[in-house]
Amino acid sequence: MLSIFFDHLGEDPQLVAAAREAGLEAVDCSVDDLRRRPAPEMRRFLEECGLACGAVFGLAELSSEENAAFAEGLRTARGMLEDAVVLQAGTVMLVPGYAASPQDKPRAARRMAEGLRILAGEAREKGITLSIENFSQVRTPYATPQEVADLLDAVPGLDYTLDTGNFRCRGIELLEAMELLLPRVSRVHSKDWGLVPRGTAGIPAADGVTLYGAALGEGILPLDAACRRLRERGYTGDWVVEMNNMRITRQDVVRSVAYMKERI
Repeated sequence: MLSIFFDHLGEDPQLVAAAREAGLEAVDCSVDDLRRRPAPEMRRFLEECGLACGAVFGLAELSSEENAAFAEGLRTARGMLEDAVVLQAGTVMLVPGYAASPQDKPRAARRMAEGLRILAGEAREKGITLSIENFSQVRTPYATPQEVADLLDAVPGLDYTLDTGNFRCRGIELLEAMELLLPRVSRVHSKDWGLVPRGTAGIPAADGVTLYGAALGEGILPLDAACRRLRERGYTGDWVVEMNNMRITRQDVVRSVAYMKERI
């Protein structure tokens, strides 16, 4: 299934129609999207548009050693699970929080794994897949391929969403990073980076390069090769168009959807 972040489409009926004609089948909804348009209303809207909901995603802070804060993170994640049930989304992708510092990452990862083990079981009972992605910030203990693999190993039933852009933020090349994690990929966030400003501040990568968002296939990442490698390894999951750190135009959306449709 080919999906896109809901906020890339907004509520522009002409853009929705053009994206569907290019091959779009679904949207992924963030917790912020669902604050503005609660899940029952969002489901009706998507049905009117002829689109499914592929996933619900957002931050649920599970790194705190304080029981009250940890419980609040679980409550937030459970809200996403409930929204996914309403939207008939198959996946909830969590950003399970941040360490206090790079040195705090081992402790934070253990605490996150504790919460994710609880939630993975609850998700399974609801028929939902719980997932994490490789995140770009240095304080997340799931930014490098090995950190992702370690967290997946610590949480039976936890799935992995490959973000094609985030490894580059850490100075890690995409194709190299994929080798360790390919057998565990259940969804793909397709993202590209350019080196030219597109109306927003850039992201300083770990190797000193400043990255800006780009429409898919128009940036510096080897997306064609990544798509081929995934297909060759038997990947059959969802593909999600994601564009960050850029002022997104209608043309960007349609070109990016068409680019992915041609490659999946």
